[in-house]
This record gives sequence, structure tokens and C-alpha cells, in this order.
Amino acid sequence: MPPKTNNDATAKDIAKLNTLDIQNATQHKTSPITGKSGSESRNKDIDRSIKPTRKKYHAYNGFNIDYQVKELQEMLRRKTNRRYIITSQQKTLIQQRLKDGFTLYDFEKTIHYLIQQKQSISVTELVINISNYLNKINSN
Repeated sequence: MPPKTNNDATAKDIAKLNTLDIQNATQHKTSPITGKSGSESRNKDIDRSIKPTRKKYHAYNGFNIDYQVKELQEMLRRKTNRRYIITSQQKTLIQQRLKDGFTLYDFEKTIHYLIQQKQSISVTELVINISNYLNKINSN
């Protein structure tokens, strides 16, 4: 049973991600060039960043920092198709942000936003500026 949190925003964010997931699953994506779907056009470069993951992350409990860092690293690799190495300094920054109340869902939303804006993603900048990015996301 996951730990109870008093953060209603997290529950709302999860509900929004699930709604987006259902909406994206029902849409039939076609290639603008050939008019065929991804499997028909054999287009391997389908933008998978549009669809949020359905993975359920474990909340930060003060002890599972290695899990949180590994999940963030995997999330970055999945979304950007690039290999990210998280240093010990970045790990302490991530731990501080998790203690401040941010979740892996917040990081996922921020990464998704940066990909949509076609911005490069730096782990340090992501962690330091996550509150600014989330404010931009929520204001739109």
C-alpha cells in the first residue's frame, strides 16, 4: 500500500496523465507524408514522448533515493533516446527536490514539456528549475 500523502495536486496529476493516456490510445496516428499509420509506413521515429507512461512510481520515503534516481534516469532515456549519467552531486540535488515534495510524476511532466518545447535537457537544469517549469506547465 503506498504511503498516504496530503498532496491533492499529485492525485490530480495522476488523473490527468491517465486521461491523456486514454485519449492518446484512442487516436489513430498517421504519417503526414504517406497517410499510413506508423506500422504501415514502417516509421520507427514515432514520437513516443506524447504518451505518458502508465508506470506507477513509488513515492520517496527518505530511503529509496537509489530507486528514484534510477527511475529518473530510465525516464530520461525512454523519453529522449539518449543515455544520461547522474553524478553524485546531481543525486544530492534530486534528493533535495524529493524532500521538498516533488515526485517522479513532476519530473515526467517537466521532461514531457521540455521535449514539446524542443529544448535540450540537462539533468542539473531540470532538477534546479523544476518548479519554474511546473509553473509554466500549470499556467498554460
